[in-house]
Amino acid sequence: MAKIAHNNNQSGMTLIELMVSMLIGLFLVLGAVTVYNQGRQNYTVNEGVARLQENLRFALDVFEPDIRLAGFWGMHSEDAAVSP
Repeated sequence: MAKIAHNNNQSGMTLIELMVSMLIGLFLVLGAVTVYNQGRQNYTVNEGVARLQENLRFALDVFEPDIRLAGFWGMHSEDAAVSP
């Protein structure tokens, strides 16, 4: 009867190694998704703030001449100087 020679030099990964590597990959993907979501939320907030600043700047440009002239009565800045 002939003996069968077994080669114990196995190549490849075990099931445990595969599961551990998949778990590490899962953590990396979750971290990337979290960073993406935070970046998207920050962009949305900054976009809203920029729009608000632009609208306020426009409103100030419209009202600025009237605000500068508020209380001005020609040559005198006192209300008592202009009497009906």
